[in-house]
Amino acid sequence: MAEIFHGSITVNANTGNWLALPALPAGVDPRRRVMFRSNAIVEVGWCTAGQSTTDAGTMCTGGASTFYVFARDFGVVDYRRLTARANAAAQTVLYVYSLSPTDEGPRSF
Repeated sequence: MAEIFHGSITVNANTGNWLALPALPAGVDPRRRVMFRSNAIVEVGWCTAGQSTTDAGTMCTGGASTFYVFARDFGVVDYRRLTARANAAAQTVLYVYSLSPTDEGPRSF
């Protein structure tokens, strides 16, 4: 199971709690190349799920637009540690895609 489209999730507004990304299937290596897109600007980082403060830092803010050039590619990271929330005062939708580190992946997302 090299490529996984994790689907879309609704992330909280920037005053809400950080949410963990959808869980990986059992047996999948958590070191994955992770990409995302969203309907509005989101924050993705190593913050603690369920907390409202930026306790460990935001590593990326962006991804707004359905146009493929606005997709963000994190490279190979520990998928289990990623959390997300919106960058504004409203909820938004986040689309998450990941693949094995050895796979090339899609030309667009």
